[in-house]
Amino acid sequence: MITKEQWSEIEKDLQACFARVEFKLGEDKILVQRCRITEDRSKLFVFLNGWIKGSWSADQKSGDYMPLVEMFWRKVARRSLFYYSPSWPKAKSLVNHFKKIKDLELVHRQIKML
Repeated sequence: MITKEQWSEIEKDLQACFARVEFKLGEDKILVQRCRITEDRSKLFVFLNGWIKGSWSADQKSGDYMPLVEMFWRKVARRSLFYYSPSWPKAKSLVNHFKKIKDLELVHRQIKML
């Protein structure tokens, strides 16, 4: 179980330029890493078992159903449609979402400074 103090440290770590935090849920590995989008913008991306695949779906009827998508990716609503995005704009929103996931374990935290 991840303590309140650890969540606070994780949030602070994820605000850094070169953040990387690894979690585990059962046998699945979840990696959160800050990645640059443009020259001056970055977001946090959630990799599931080492991958981000645009074809993954939270729809159980889909051939590319991935149950972890609904659990770890951000739900985005656009007009009357919604989809799941692997990117999170802020560390606080990601941490608040991840805190709700039962049995999530912290594996490793890493910050690279310039």
